[in-house]
Amino acid sequence: MDTAPPTGEAVHLTAVIAAARHRNCFYTAVALRDAADLLADLYATGQRHGMPPGRWDVDLPGACVDALTVMYMRAVPRETADAVLLLDVAADKLTEAGLPCRRQPGSIRVEVPSPAGEPVALTLDPGGWNLRRAEGRTQIVSVEAPFSVHGACAVAILVEAVARGEHGARNGHPWPRFDLPTGM
Repeated sequence: MDTAPPTGEAVHLTAVIAAARHRNCFYTAVALRDAADLLADLYATGQRHGMPPGRWDVDLPGACVDALTVMYMRAVPRETADAVLLLDVAADKLTEAGLPCRRQPGSIRVEVPSPAGEPVALTLDPGGWNLRRAEGRTQIVSVEAPFSVHGACAVAILVEAVARGEHGARNGHPWPRFDLPTGM
């Protein structure tokens, strides 16, 4: 049975957000919008070939989220100097937002104070953007975003929300794995 084809940017974004909730990482607004754009393009291509969105037998929103994750991972900065530059952008944005970061010169780790509790640490290493509680042995959560100035700014927005307690704590768990930014 065919269903009405999804239309509009909001519909695609909603589908991508629903799919991302089942992944083990944080997604920046940029990553979610990139995945929604990909989904819209794939639905449009399918329509041109006689395959309306309701007839796909795959989780196309989930496939778009996964494809962007793979694409981002292939573009991780290989040189420490490149990673440091992107972390500088994120740290500057966090400081502008009132969260002065602690960092050793040349380090690929930025500690962010948390008015809501325990500080968080942002790293950019060969595994990509990562976020964790700054102290102790805690779960490391991947952050999906492009490796660009625009992506670093998006990461800073997400890290700010986590540090301020606006994003990240849910259902009584101090560090959930599947939460998304509000205000999407």
